[in-house]
Amino acid sequence: MHARIYDFTLTAGGMQRLPVVGDFFKVLSSTGTINVNVDTGASLDLMPGQGLREFNFNTLTITDKSGAANSGKILVGFSGMIDDRVTGEVSVIDGGRSRTLAGVAFWGKGYAAAVAGQLSFVALCNPVGSGKKLLVEQVMAGLVAGAAGSVSVGFGAAGIGALQRYGTSKISSGSASVGEIRFGSGAASSMVSVMADLYIPNAQYGQNTIRLSEPVVVLPGYSFLAEGMVNAGTGFNVEFFEEPV
Repeated sequence: MHARIYDFTLTAGGMQRLPVVGDFFKVLSSTGTINVNVDTGASLDLMPGQGLREFNFNTLTITDKSGAANSGKILVGFSGMIDDRVTGEVSVIDGGRSRTLAGVAFWGKGYAAAVAGQLSFVALCNPVGSGKKLLVEQVMAGLVAGAAGSVSVGFGAAGIGALQRYGTSKISSGSASVGEIRFGSGAASSMVSVMADLYIPNAQYGQNTIRLSEPVVVLPGYSFLAEGMVNAGTGFNVEFFEEPV
């Protein structure tokens, strides 16, 4: 009985086939999610520390699921082997750092001026057919008005308002996101569903920041927006990352 560590290097969406025999494997490291397809029937999307045991195979096919260049190591062998050693460097997996280095983490910001008698909004829009999910991790919303008030956040349709900019990569050499920052105003709300109202105690350039316990997921054809009160300007900042649909 034996075990061996194999390196893999994948392009975005790329695939690598390992002609290996065993009945267990474990992903030791990767820079993003991978899919491991077992020639005898299993197919799993995995992150480091995850794997499969007591499942005989002759070939493993590894495919990138992160949408960016992906590399790492996978341990393959037989489940009868015992190895309780802890040697060398013990690493804590930092998913956020890996996403930034892979060029799939972004910052979006926008502002909509006050319009008399209307509700101003700023939206993170995911265009129809983008092929990506946008996962929002942090929200900062604010008002520019003469009194305290609240900003509503929730889901709307894609393509609303006017394009202001695209989400900016968190890595200096990165490309812009598919996510569009759009702004506008209307006599009626632009929201399809309201998730929360953020109280702004000092509306004169005040804001409220929320770090989400679980990300908000914006699918293609939808938007995630902040909408202020009537006659108030609205500011919106979001931290988000992309994943393939």
